[in-house]
Amino acid sequence: MRYKNVMLLVIWVALCWPNMARPASPLSISRFVATADHDERLTYQAEKISFLKQSSSNTPFLNEVELRTRIDEFASDKQRYAIRLKPNGWGESRDGQIVYHATLAYNEAQQDFFLNEALRDRYTVVIDYLNNQQLIALNEALMALYEDRVNVLKQSGGDLAFDPNDLIDAENEIIQLELELINLKNKTVTITDEIRKRIPVEAPILFDTADMIGIKGIETVLTTIGPVVEKEHVFLKEARIKAELSDAWYQLEKSENRKYISFIEAAYDTDDRNDFEKAVTLQFGIAIPFINPNRLDANRRKLESLKDKNDYLNLKVEVTQDVIRLSRDEKRLIHQHEVLTKKLENSKTRSSFDMYRKMDGVSPLILLKLRESILKTDITMAKIMSQIYEKYIRLLAVSGKLTEKPLKNYLSSNLEVIAP
Repeated sequence: MRYKNVMLLVIWVALCWPNMARPASPLSISRFVATADHDERLTYQAEKISFLKQSSSNTPFLNEVELRTRIDEFASDKQRYAIRLKPNGWGESRDGQIVYHATLAYNEAQQDFFLNEALRDRYTVVIDYLNNQQLIALNEALMALYEDRVNVLKQSGGDLAFDPNDLIDAENEIIQLELELINLKNKTVTITDEIRKRIPVEAPILFDTADMIGIKGIETVLTTIGPVVEKEHVFLKEARIKAELSDAWYQLEKSENRKYISFIEAAYDTDDRNDFEKAVTLQFGIAIPFINPNRLDANRRKLESLKDKNDYLNLKVEVTQDVIRLSRDEKRLIHQHEVLTKKLENSKTRSSFDMYRKMDGVSPLILLKLRESILKTDITMAKIMSQIYEKYIRLLAVSGKLTEKPLKNYLSSNLEVIAP
């Protein structure tokens, strides 16, 4: 019995060990961004589109068919049978089909709009997460430096050149930095929850930045952003079709009101069955065109159509201006980064730090001051780079490039394809 249990244990270990020993693969940026295709907004929209495609676009010419009968004293020879047809308005069938196709096109345009939003949200989460991790690392290094400075100042308390205000300032800087680190770490927890909500992963979130796009790559992508193309732009297409749909509803409302013939009725009276001409009767009703009880509904549809058309025209101007403004802001940030990079290359701070720390007798406070300057510059560079990435993604989203097929990872240096 014991031998059997040992054998079962060996078999279990042999089956499970490969999975136990193999660590979960880190979450890549491309894999995370690709989850936009399964966003809940897109799932709901896909259901709507599927329903519309399965429904009929045909609007029958007849609005209602009614069978009528009249029984007099329940006598079989004193009955009357009639069929009443109520036709739709003039052109209602044609306008109904236009509304159907416009509704389908609008929902498909909305799907692209929601995809654009889902992609932008995920790119923003990645940028915020990476920037937060970098700032935490740099600020923790700065915290260690401030603690070293406090220790050095406390040890030099008996020195004639000692200034108590320097110690007070150093301790205050530690307090302020502790608060900043708390905020950064709390923000990281929030961002991590957002990531795990979109893609459940057990492994640590370690976005690989080795192949992340740099300044030169961003500038190359920016050169591919041309003028806003109305029919292809994700924002403008959705707004344009919405305006067309509103106008189609207005035209359908007018068609429904053009019911010049309210009904047509053919009847057969068995009481006159011996005289066919008397037994069969034909009736019809003509609507008086001057009396229209649905005029207020038609006016409401017209006002909605005019509003949606105006919204579309305003959006076209706004999108064009946003692309220009974001392009200008991105170029300004890139220029700031280049200026700061050149300044660092020409700066003697790092070389002085390397030189002084190899020398004997150099005051530790001087070394700490030089190191502090280097770390604060790195923090500034990290913040500017994060703004560059943020503006870059916003510009791609506003310009409509983010949803160009095939979908690409615009944070990768080789613009890796993530979906067909």
